[in-house]
Amino acid sequence: MDGGGAGNEIAALASGRTGSNNVVSASGGRGLDAADFARAKPDAASVAALSRTAAGEAAAAQFAKSGHLQTRHVAYIREPKSSGSQR
Repeated sequence: MDGGGAGNEIAALASGRTGSNNVVSASGGRGLDAADFARAKPDAASVAALSRTAAGEAAAAQFAKSGHLQTRHVAYIREPKSSGSQR
């Protein structure tokens, strides 16, 4: 499964779908358009509530140990260089 690059690492993950034309994931939200995203406002209270439910490092390590999981380092994936056009 180790093809040498981060892109190969991700490509090697099994999606559970085989064949062609099977969409596995998409970026964005269904039913939302660009105007909905433009009007969106941060919800600091919800982010804080989510942060309070996060597992601590010790609990995560114990969970991993109990499941016989092993650490796997994956390189940071850099954004491709643009071809001169601005977003």
